[in-house]
Amino acid sequence: MRTALTDLTGVRHPIVQTGMGWVAGPRLVSAAANAGALGVLASATMTPDRLRQAVREVKARTQAPFGVNLRADAGDAGERVRIIVDEGVRVASFALAPPGS
Repeated sequence: MRTALTDLTGVRHPIVQTGMGWVAGPRLVSAAANAGALGVLASATMTPDRLRQAVREVKARTQAPFGVNLRADAGDAGERVRIIVDEGVRVASFALAPPGS
């Protein structure tokens, strides 16, 4: 099924496995991605170093597109965005708004 989501993200199916803290780790995200859905890694429960490690683990498990969920109100949100950009993650989703917005 071709939809705006599949066209935009490059996934086969218009299904999103959302970032759920403590649950959406590399194993679930890569399984969802390998099944053709958009797997989304939950980063709020990770340190920045663990986020980089988790992204690399997902990339080692799948060649399919996946994303990372970030808390825009986190004090280190900029560092986390830099990590996903540096690692070539093409999809980001955000929980909450940045402070002052």
